[in-house]
Amino acid sequence: MAKPLDDDRKSLIFTSRISQSEKNALFAYGEAYPESGLKERFQRTIEPVVLNRMMLAQGALEVARMLLAQPQTEAVLRAVINRAYYAIHHSIRAIMLYKYQSEADGHEEAIKELENLLKDKTDRARCGLDEFFF
Repeated sequence: MAKPLDDDRKSLIFTSRISQSEKNALFAYGEAYPESGLKERFQRTIEPVVLNRMMLAQGALEVARMLLAQPQTEAVLRAVINRAYYAIHHSIRAIMLYKYQSEADGHEEAIKELENLLKDKTDRARCGLDEFFF
């Protein structure tokens, strides 16, 4: 039988980027197990992580803006697009973590999760995106 994990390791598994099915398998086989209190502990960690992701997004956007002030070469424009993309990506990750208390696995999955979120008119309005949808 697997050795029980300490609380920090369980929290890492619970909050990690592994898929939900992988988390369920770890819990089912005794590699980790949800305890009473672990979910509450996870809830307390969400806000700082969401804020950190929003700060990452803001930083990437600021770099994109600074790069736009440079002479417009192909390399600079590629870097601007890259930083703008990551600003969006980190924002999506923050929204998904805050809304669903879980994280999509990768870039493509994050976009799919955002598309699902934006199907809800209330969520679109809260994001300020309702006017862009018909």
